[in-house]
Amino acid sequence: MNTKIRWLFTVFIIVGSALRVELFWITPPANAFDDHFEPIQLIMDTGRIPAKTACWECYQPPVFYWTSAMIGKSLVASGIATKSSLPKFLQFLNCLYGIATLGVVFLILRLLPLSDFAKLCGFGLLCFLPRHIYLSALHSNDTLSYLAIAVCVYLLVLILEKKHPSVWHLLLLSAMVSVTIFTKYTTFIILPTVFLAFVSIPWWHPVSFRNALAQGIAVLVIPVVLLGSYCMSNQKNYGRALPFNTAGYRALQVQPHDEKKYDFVTFKPWLFIDYPILRPGQLNSFWTLMYAGMWFDTEPKFIVYTGHDQWWAIYYGWLNGDNPFPDNAPAGARTSVIQVGSGLEAIGLVPLFLGLSGLWFLLKEVWRGSAGNRDFVLLLLMFLVLAVFDFAVAVQLAVNVPVFSAMKSSYILTALPAFCVFTGLGVQEWEKCRGGKLFCGTLLGALFLLVIIHVFQLAYYWTRF
Repeated sequence: MNTKIRWLFTVFIIVGSALRVELFWITPPANAFDDHFEPIQLIMDTGRIPAKTACWECYQPPVFYWTSAMIGKSLVASGIATKSSLPKFLQFLNCLYGIATLGVVFLILRLLPLSDFAKLCGFGLLCFLPRHIYLSALHSNDTLSYLAIAVCVYLLVLILEKKHPSVWHLLLLSAMVSVTIFTKYTTFIILPTVFLAFVSIPWWHPVSFRNALAQGIAVLVIPVVLLGSYCMSNQKNYGRALPFNTAGYRALQVQPHDEKKYDFVTFKPWLFIDYPILRPGQLNSFWTLMYAGMWFDTEPKFIVYTGHDQWWAIYYGWLNGDNPFPDNAPAGARTSVIQVGSGLEAIGLVPLFLGLSGLWFLLKEVWRGSAGNRDFVLLLLMFLVLAVFDFAVAVQLAVNVPVFSAMKSSYILTALPAFCVFTGLGVQEWEKCRGGKLFCGTLLGALFLLVIIHVFQLAYYWTRF
């Protein structure tokens, strides 16, 4: 890696971290999609994990809440935090998870045989991805789930590259998978990813299928046994192996929705380019909502602090199903923040195009069965499996609860390493074309700059209003 690229990597991780800290700093702890403090407080008060029905978020797996409660108790006992200041400390813990994810994804990319420029672009996607910046500032278990998956993927890449991993490497991966699957239901995708990665080894390496299968089973036996015990206990106590807080929740009667509940065959990014927040007619296209939520605050949690409080109050009344959509925004409501949002939605198509280009290259190499790239293709297939299962889970969640709040881009960020790798792979392919490197660098650079402007806008308006 040459000096210039190494310097740019350093700049990206510093700026990416600073953006997350800045947004965390101005965001009140209570500003979140759900109250994740309540389960933590229950654990701190009782010393045990609460019943799945004790609160709205108590159904979730316990790792995030238990670790937060233990850290919280230590902070309070040492006098560093008080009961009133503790939520902000725990919110910062979540911000640290987001920053740590940047470092782990960098380590993953460093291991892959991509060009330095391709690695830089793939890494930049994560550093300047608005949705990950948002979630690093909000208090939830999402950011820890992304970090846990990234660590598992990093360990898995190390093992696959060794071809003959030590027992300690296998045990370390097994322990990390065990922790990961008890962070959030969406992290279950790591189980098939690990299994298929191991059983595919004999296709490319001189390793017997029996040995590869034995290694995969050795890694997964402990997490699967733990998960099975957890599910049986839940079935016995709550009547469901995996309890959800949406059981009995009549989402279509509570939340606004379009006439067609969900749509999995269309992609209409121009709707959010024109109007980058949710409104009638923009509530059911799964792929559109997943894309749009990546690049802007489409279900507003941050831009509501940029002024026009009365209009936002009516808007949130509509989101909560209490009143009709506000027909016309007051004069000046379409601020520069909204305009930057439209720009982010438009230029965000560039990394989408590059990622799809990388995916196309991978499928083409698999079809060819090129012996020269077998090791590389094996690694890339692991990322493809991760992404496929990730989207499958997101689709299932949308089918189960067919409203906009169940079609969040945060559900597919579990496959963040895959998105970064496929973006890098797409850049590497376009680098081979005349002017391709300039094309990728210019457009991605413009996108990254626009994200910086967006976060600074939020900080400016929050201090002003």
